[in-house]
Amino acid sequence: MSENRGLWSWSEERWEDERERFDGWDVEAQDGELGSVAEARYENGGAYLVVNTGTWIFGEKVLLPAGLVDRVDPDAKQLHVDVTRDQVEKAPPFDAEGYREQDYREAISYHYYPAYGGVEAPTEQPR
Repeated sequence: MSENRGLWSWSEERWEDERERFDGWDVEAQDGELGSVAEARYENGGAYLVVNTGTWIFGEKVLLPAGLVDRVDPDAKQLHVDVTRDQVEKAPPFDAEGYREQDYREAISYHYYPAYGGVEAPTEQPR
């Protein structure tokens, strides 16, 4: 990753200024395509992507903390994330009603925390 600013912050500060720019862009994992950006949020400490995975996770969406984005390719309109498709598939199921809630984000943090390298883990275990 370019810079370690926290799991829920963009790894490059300049990406925070790209309001709504990433909607519809493709998202690539380390080992292949994940899907496309359905929603992007840019608040420092609360930034994330909601990715529509199409059919490979049975038409699901997934929530990815913005800190997992390690490269942006504006020419190809692609975001590259520093996780595998398997890690994404094993993440807690997307909660359309509660994905903005702290409890759900903590579960996501714990899921991606080992891959992220241990920065900014929640202080309490999810129940």
